[in-house]
Amino acid sequence: KGVFWMSTNAAPELLATFEGSEFDPESNTVTFISGAPLNWSYSTGTAGWIYWAFLRLSYLLCSKLYFRFDPEYTSADMPLYMCNCVWMPMGMTWTMEQIDENSWDRNIYFCWSPDSKSKKGSYILRRVIDGSGNELPALQEMMMGIEQRTKVKGTQKPMQQIINGWPGGGGCCGLLPGPDGWRNHDNSGCSSESGSSWESSDSSD
Repeated sequence: KGVFWMSTNAAPELLATFEGSEFDPESNTVTFISGAPLNWSYSTGTAGWIYWAFLRLSYLLCSKLYFRFDPEYTSADMPLYMCNCVWMPMGMTWTMEQIDENSWDRNIYFCWSPDSKSKKGSYILRRVIDGSGNELPALQEMMMGIEQRTKVKGTQKPMQQIINGWPGGGGCCGLLPGPDGWRNHDNSGCSSESGSSWESSDSSD
């Protein structure tokens, strides 16, 4: 539980949560809904909006990322499925291995080199806010890097981030940017959500 920082990730994304995910204790599996509300942040700018658009498309196609953990919850493989049942061959394998209580290696192995971890694509996932809403030391480290415009593998992460909000925010079934309505969320609305801008300094709210 909590808010997680993709600390050494070169892609135009910064934070993730397990908001809206499902947990099956019998199979040790967490089901993460791709492109769903309040579970991922994307950098503003052209690259970030393109990235957001692909993830929104994956949401419309009912894509889910499965975290299949071992019994000790220290490692997991992460297959992606579309339409709830069709495995998506991405040309790479995703795994996760715990480093300590608040850090995980997010490993990526390309199909042409299955035994060699990609140094560019792999990154360290760090918890910055715990499940009780308490700020952890890594949060200040993240904010300092953003404020000082520190590049991560050649990529500079902006302070302003894009995050999908609850239904009712934008037009075209929530696919267009607009104000969020999550504080007055009504489940009777459209099942898609709006894209909206979000300042990473508000991550503890």
